Amino acid sequence: MSDKHNNDEGSLLPFQRTQPAFRGFPEFRSNVLYCPKQFFSVVLPHSSVNCIRLVAYMLRKTLGWVDDSGEPLQEQHQFTYRELEASAGIVHSGLRKAINEALTSRFIACVQQARVQTRGVRAQSATYELRWDEDQYTDELEEFHGFYLPQGYIDREGQNRIGRKNIPNVFFDYLIRNENRGVIRVVGTLLWYSIDWGKGGERRQPIRKSLRDLVELTQLDKSSVVRALDEAEQREYVERLERGVFDLSGRRQSSTTLYGIHWTNEYVYTHEGLPIEVTQPSERSKNATHSIKNVWIAPGSQPLEMISHSMTEVDGYESLLAEFLAELPTEEFDFVVIDCPNQISPLMENAIVPTDVFVVPIESTKAVASYANFFALVQKLRAEGDYRMLHVLNNITLQGVRNSILRFMTEEEIPIAKTEVRNCGWLAQVDRHGGSIFDYRPNSKGAEDIPKLQQEILASIRQTERRMAIG
Repeated sequence: MSDKHNNDEGSLLPFQRTQPAFRGFPEFRSNVLYCPKQFFSVVLPHSSVNCIRLVAYMLRKTLGWVDDSGEPLQEQHQFTYRELEASAGIVHSGLRKAINEALTSRFIACVQQARVQTRGVRAQSATYELRWDEDQYTDELEEFHGFYLPQGYIDREGQNRIGRKNIPNVFFDYLIRNENRGVIRVVGTLLWYSIDWGKGGERRQPIRKSLRDLVELTQLDKSSVVRALDEAEQREYVERLERGVFDLSGRRQSSTTLYGIHWTNEYVYTHEGLPIEVTQPSERSKNATHSIKNVWIAPGSQPLEMISHSMTEVDGYESLLAEFLAELPTEEFDFVVIDCPNQISPLMENAIVPTDVFVVPIESTKAVASYANFFALVQKLRAEGDYRMLHVLNNITLQGVRNSILRFMTEEEIPIAKTEVRNCGWLAQVDRHGGSIFDYRPNSKGAEDIPKLQQEILASIRQTERRMAIG
């Protein structure tokens, strides 16, 4: 294996490897970046390798969770040209072109122009930051005006989609800095589809993709995907999960080769000259049952979604859940918590009818704008005064986004809950630790904010009960 690697633009990028260079991606919950989907759907397909490295470095510094309190690594929103030149993994001759490309594609913005030194005036380096767009999600480069930060979005068909996923830091720290564009796109595509929500939360899924699948998903030609897969397999980024068979007898028993991410439980890789240890998940994490004393969970499922489409044929279908809950013995449960997606449906209507307190998380100005449809449905199904609304600011990373949300809510006269659930990386990693944030990070912002929200919800329930008793 050569100790120099050709990038797409013909320059040579030197790097060092120790053997074995790569032993697989770690259990993704251990060291991850909560990455916007648009890095995979917009940046990777349309950008040069140096532009990819530039954006990846800025995302990593802004959103990569690594410290003990769950805060972003050196929480940083602005980057000088000098820093990018020294740390982004881009050769000097390619950096200016990469920056101009990222500016043209609206991935980043220049917040301070460079200034040469003159008499009495000191020189200053140009400064850049990532662009954010909390109002509109798009996978089209022509429509892109910034990364969409909320956790989900509604596509053009009205379906809820995942907008961010936890991607292993090693993808950004090692693979993107060392590999060519084809390998980055193929491995990145497999990573994105290999991490999804399953039983117990977000986790890696046994995804298998064929050559044809990867050609379609990466938008690369077949020969480029073949070369990228060959390199990725040699370097242990991916592995063949099922070898294809060609049936010469013509009995249609042929099968295609299927590829997947090569996962591992522990190893050490190097980031910025320092060894980073990726450790095996703890026994507590592996053996966690997610059962909590005196808590019963009735999970949603695909059959439930199917039932919702036919329940509208029943008169008064909106009250079916309320009637079921009314039949339970009063001593059976103290509280019932209904987690409902932000999508108008018969299931949401059933959730609205029996609810005493609505907790509405606000993560973006788009969430505030779409709230009007939900509130109109609540007003249609419920009498005024027999419920309370808590509009909770939740997981807002950027101060500019927070200011826009507050201004929007003030203009729309939407009251804000006293409690704000601040941005906290340990809440995003709760499944990794197999239980409660109060046990594994009792001093984090999440462990501090959740009990406050709990008390505010309980106080709202008591106010609703007193109002109903009086009226």
